Amino acid sequence: MKNIFTRKAIVGSLVAGLALVSSLAEAHFGSKGPFGGTVTTSIVVKKQNQSADSIVFVGTANGGVYSTSNLTSWTARPVGLKSGKITALAHTGKLLIAGTADSGVFVFTGFTGTDRFWRKKNKGLTNLKITALVAVDDNTIFAGTNGGGVFKSTDKGENWVAVNNKKIHHLEITGLAKKGNRVFVLGEGVWATDDLGATWFDYNDDNTRHIDGSNEISYNATTNELFVVNNDGVFKTTVNADTISSYSIATTGIPSGIVINGISNNGANWYLSTNQGVYTSPSNAISWTSMNAGLTTLNINTVAPIGTTLIAGSTQIGIFSVKSPTTTWSLFNNGFNNIKTYSVATSDSIAVVANEFGVFVSRNIIRATIIPYEKSVKGLTDSLNVNDIIFAEKYLVAATVNGGVFVSADTGKTWNSYNSGLSTLNIKKLYYSNGNVFAIANNGGLNAIDIKSTYPVWVDITLNLGYINAEISSLSFFGDKILATTRTHGVFVKTLFSSSWIAQNTDLSNLDVTSSTVWLNKILIGTNGNGVFVSDTASIFWNKTLTRPVGEHTDSVDNQFNADYIQSLLTNDGFVFAGYKGGLFATYDGGKTWVPGGNQFNIPTYSNYNKISIAAGRVFVTTDNNSVYSNALSELPTIPTAIENEYVASSVSVYPNPNNGKFTVADDVTEITIYDLSGKLLNTFVSTNVTVEYPKGIYILKAKTSKGLATQKLVIE
Repeated sequence: MKNIFTRKAIVGSLVAGLALVSSLAEAHFGSKGPFGGTVTTSIVVKKQNQSADSIVFVGTANGGVYSTSNLTSWTARPVGLKSGKITALAHTGKLLIAGTADSGVFVFTGFTGTDRFWRKKNKGLTNLKITALVAVDDNTIFAGTNGGGVFKSTDKGENWVAVNNKKIHHLEITGLAKKGNRVFVLGEGVWATDDLGATWFDYNDDNTRHIDGSNEISYNATTNELFVVNNDGVFKTTVNADTISSYSIATTGIPSGIVINGISNNGANWYLSTNQGVYTSPSNAISWTSMNAGLTTLNINTVAPIGTTLIAGSTQIGIFSVKSPTTTWSLFNNGFNNIKTYSVATSDSIAVVANEFGVFVSRNIIRATIIPYEKSVKGLTDSLNVNDIIFAEKYLVAATVNGGVFVSADTGKTWNSYNSGLSTLNIKKLYYSNGNVFAIANNGGLNAIDIKSTYPVWVDITLNLGYINAEISSLSFFGDKILATTRTHGVFVKTLFSSSWIAQNTDLSNLDVTSSTVWLNKILIGTNGNGVFVSDTASIFWNKTLTRPVGEHTDSVDNQFNADYIQSLLTNDGFVFAGYKGGLFATYDGGKTWVPGGNQFNIPTYSNYNKISIAAGRVFVTTDNNSVYSNALSELPTIPTAIENEYVASSVSVYPNPNNGKFTVADDVTEITIYDLSGKLLNTFVSTNVTVEYPKGIYILKAKTSKGLATQKLVIE
């Protein structure tokens, strides 16, 4: 990316106004795909004071919580969560509560303006492995844990106390249900309390007591029946759930060998989520039948009834819906993005995403609606294991775990391996500069190749300083030099034509360096625990930036600690972007001042941001277990005049201006780039006499001069 300043700082109010209008529909971070993922749990909540309308919430294996109130699209609710591993959801009638596999309980009570976020509520919880939740009333919540038994809160989750006794001697709780004020606990059997956990009583017969695989429990208020699932089958209370006398088998129609993942009901019907799809039975006469038409996977984890519609959450594929009287399921993934994502590359209006399902290409990321992605893996034999992906001029380059490096000259439609000279095929990261692609291997090696060569061969340029396991973490380029950062021994620099690397660690107090970037005549590096350091390119002496990325959002969700653990850096349009776990911030003055990299909602606060990319006026970040998130760059502030004057030459002379597409730029120019008002790069020129064929309108001309960088409004009439 060129080191150029944002058009808003220089071009004027017209451009800023247009940029603002274009971003109104995207005032927060959000994902436009690819969509899909794994659902673990779901609940349906009636909207307050509305008898008909409801909200569906789903929890995911690693990607947080999503909601829908219109049954047309999902909204991510990740902000404030310290873990995306959602195991349970409950609602008090006023508050939404989420349980996680490793970080305890979160309550959806935080507000920043009109935006909402989760607050961690673990006071008194001695076991943070939550397996089940149930809300008894507006204030009282029960939580089941994996190994700690049952906990209770009577103040909306603010404080928790254990409510175990000798009756509940199985502390691995697998389910909770309620009937009025009666709470049922499942854990190799069923136990119940009518006094909010003060006392417990046995709620079993021989069909349920001490049976392995007791993992699902559900109460039907319409029929007043309790259903329990264990390794011996599905059982229901013989009479009703008021008093326990016995359970009866309720497996008619269920195939042998089936694995039941969940059970739910809407009063009139029961639903089983299984590894063989969805099964349903009328409540008044148990006889199970499959309803799998349209499902592209049969591994279903949860079914949520909402009116005449059913929502089914699957493993990996995402969410399906079916509405009566239709009997065929259809995918309902719009906005649902719980997919492991490894890398993103963008160029002009193209976005390429590498995730757990392969490589996907979108050729129109400017659209405000859903971005269509096309799976593009022909010839990419290790497509499920792509570590990194970059653009190298017209080429798309992918690094894989098992297959080495692949190159596509047609934006992913076809791929060819480029492995000649590589000593290992496990490639971790890729970089591009001056016609060369650089590959960092997982074993610490560094190789380079001329991508345009007729017979391209990789050349080993690994650091050779006698250090073993000097893990290379990033590369940057300035002048005729390459800068390499390592996770163990700091920073090294070499010239392009030299074989010697020289350590450059003067005044660098942390040698665990994760990332680097070049901004004007400065180098910025990110460290694992000490934030960002800055040096001049002419003489490398490191200075720690005194400020760090913090802000209202960061403080609100208790995420400021992570701001010292930088994971990625990128220079673009006058800003340096810094990614860390749960946040993205930017600086326009070399680290003296940090600002949010766009409105931080709804960016996941539990995810690592190891890759940043920018195109079409948008910033993109990868997430561990969600698809790529992006936001409009127009949310960035205007660069202050003082900063502009410090680093940027006065506007370059363009004449005539306005013009008809033919114009001349002042002689003291080495490179000219032209953008449209959306930020799309249109052309790059090295000649000062320019001829273009653009529609009438306003464009942005950016010029590289001996005094610095300059920007000018270009008007074509």
